[in-house]
Amino acid sequence: MSSPSSTSLPEKPPVSLTDIARFPLVSFLPDIQSPELDLGLGLNHTDKQWCFAAEIVSIDSSEPYHTILEVRDRIGKQVRVVFICPLESFPKHRLETGQVILILRAVTQAILKDGKKGVLVQDAAKVKVLPFELNTLIKVNEHASFYNKAHKEGKLCHGCMQPKERLRACPECHFYYSCSADCAKKGFNSKHHDLACLILRDKDVAALLAGSFDDLEVFSSFSLIL
Repeated sequence: MSSPSSTSLPEKPPVSLTDIARFPLVSFLPDIQSPELDLGLGLNHTDKQWCFAAEIVSIDSSEPYHTILEVRDRIGKQVRVVFICPLESFPKHRLETGQVILILRAVTQAILKDGKKGVLVQDAAKVKVLPFELNTLIKVNEHASFYNKAHKEGKLCHGCMQPKERLRACPECHFYYSCSADCAKKGFNSKHHDLACLILRDKDVAALLAGSFDDLEVFSSFSLIL
């Protein structure tokens, strides 16, 4: 593990996966006929990016579609995801049930013979899969958010859990902070920073959870490799 480097603390904690303005549930996904993210909150999100985060339940195919997924959001509501992107640009072999799937600017429409709505994917670059369950991503997000919250005396050191005005950031993920090398080691070895760091250092995941993905039109890679 690299020793943490000194840096100023970020102004904002990670965006929560429960923020439906950024990570909408199935029920809030916009329709293809009106592709604005209308959450009934009086906010205009037409110039914003959003990302649908779900977990793969099943993988199938049905003519003329080479891949049909059944996925569920964080509250268990399911929807189909149908891929019509060119098969040569789509690494289907990397898909497994129980994985997280992320889809940028997902919209719903009637796509199958039964008339049910689903998410149609025409560009594989707008999709990313993560090799773990959705609940794992949610826990990492919650954990990182907890340690990034501002307290009266500053943010929390991940090792000793004491609030400090200035801490040293992990040079790999930049989401966790420590006040000393011993605290950095403690956080990494006994407080789950090891797994979280592997996830949070991914360029796409970091951009999404940092809330800085308005310019993220496509993902840099199809899958995260742990």
